[in-house]
Amino acid sequence: MIFAVVGVLLAVLLLLRIIQILGGTKTKITYEWEAHREPGSPVVGASYRPLPAITASEAKRRVESMPAEWVTYAGATPPLKLLVRGQSYENYRRLTREAIDEIGQHNFSLLSQAQREGVSYGVIAKAYVVDWEGAVYPNGGVMPFSISNVTARLAGDQHLVGFVTDEAHRLSPPWPNL
Repeated sequence: MIFAVVGVLLAVLLLLRIIQILGGTKTKITYEWEAHREPGSPVVGASYRPLPAITASEAKRRVESMPAEWVTYAGATPPLKLLVRGQSYENYRRLTREAIDEIGQHNFSLLSQAQREGVSYGVIAKAYVVDWEGAVYPNGGVMPFSISNVTARLAGDQHLVGFVTDEAHRLSPPWPNL
């Protein structure tokens, strides 16, 4: 009886070790859109310094105070007009923290690269895109503006991600080099 219990425990330990060897190692996550960002600009989770406490209305006021400009993305048919807003580094970190807090830091750390990119697209959409014109569904129907629709478009078009982030960084105050 004791030998059977010890044998089962050893088998479980061996199985866990095999799983660790096959896929349990930590890997560095590299986002494809990093090539489209300004040198030194941070990505999700790049800074862990605590943010100063402010009210939700103050955070909203700070986001809305940033400059915005209509730009045209010619990589879509028909061309997509976007009202893009710049962001301060602190504003972007707050929006990122908000997105991570929705699912929890521990759960975020367990996400796959594709899932983390999905979270990043949502942050980019919320932080940078205020409105759009000319977005259509594949059947030709007008696609209304919403953060979820912008996120879906970003997830399907890496060039759009680069375009939006480049335009937003052009309008943003300088971010620190990390």
